[in-house]
Order: sequence, then structure tokens, then C-alpha cells
Amino acid sequence: MKIRINYYLIILLFSVSFTFCTDNKSNQENKKNNNKVFSPEIIHLKNTYYSKFYFFKNFQENETNIKFLFDFINKNNGHLDIVSDENSIRFEDGYSVDDFNSIRFAFARDGETLHNTYIRVNFLNSEKINFQEKHEKGKAKLFANFNILNLNILQNFLDYAKENELKKSQETYNYELYNKDKIKKAVLYYHNFGKWFEIDIL
Repeated sequence: MKIRINYYLIILLFSVSFTFCTDNKSNQENKKNNNKVFSPEIIHLKNTYYSKFYFFKNFQENETNIKFLFDFINKNNGHLDIVSDENSIRFEDGYSVDDFNSIRFAFARDGETLHNTYIRVNFLNSEKINFQEKHEKGKAKLFANFNILNLNILQNFLDYAKENELKKSQETYNYELYNKDKIKKAVLYYHNFGKWFEIDIL
């Protein structure tokens, strides 16, 4: 009888140990997957008469992905539309966007060039932010109370420059965006009296 009890105790201890090890391994794997950082990737979907469409796989709203996005568009000419959900768009007799709740980006160009005429990076709910302005010869410095660049701040910056008239008074004019620590985060380079611009995310 004593031997039988000891035998059951050994089996019980083994089962508990096995279950603990399995759960611990599973938790470590889940934690690893949750902390996994996916590499950004932009994949071509389709060219239409109007635009070239791409899918930004694994887009995350952070400075690394935003910089990756603009490095990409600065190397690809023509009108570009980039979606974060490849299922949000259908190509039937042109194209149509089915999901207006997903993040997407639009880059209007002067023909098949890299000359930006309009950029939209925030189609979702936007929040107006105020800039402190400092004007110097040939440029405007804009300061805002933020630390890390996001799409809402960037869209506010783009909209400010679009509506500002100073760029039309000179052949070239720049707009610089600074965070609360006075670190430069982005620059718009306007040309031909404000007709088109280039952009750098720093």
C-alpha cells in the first residue's frame, strides 16, 4: 500500500512539473511574440490610370515607420496611394476604398515626378495643434509641444505649410518642424514660388 501511494505521488509531482514547464514555455513564447518588432515593408498592389497603389505591411505608427514611408516615396515618382490594410481597397473599374477606418496615405505629384503638390497622411480623426512660429530669411521654424513625431502632428505641419502664403513670395522657401526639446523632426522644401515641395523626415 505504501509503495502504491509513493508511486501515485511521483506521478502527481511529474504531472505538475510538466504542466508548469509547458505553461512557462508558452508564456515566454507569447511574451516574445508580443514584443516582436516587425520590419516595415511596402508592397506594390496595382497601377491604375490615376495612381500607383501599395500596401504598407505591418505598419506601426512610430518614427521608424514614418521615416521608412517617406524614404520610400522620395524614391518613387508619380501619384502614390499607400494603404495599411490590403483588404481595404478593391480594383473594379478603377478603384474604391472600402474601409475608411484603416490608415492610408496619399501623395499627389506633378505628373510622373517626385514633385509633391499635396500629401495626406491622416484620414482619420485629427486633432488641431498650435505652432509657435519663428520666421527667418527663406524659412519658417515651427515648434510644437510633442516628443515623438506621429501622423497627426505631421498632417498639421503639412496643412500649415499648404495654407501659409510666405512660400509664394520667394523662389524657394523652407518649413522646419521642431519638437518640445527643439529637435528638428521634419523639413518641407518648397520650390517655384510654392508650386511643389520635397519633404524629409529626420
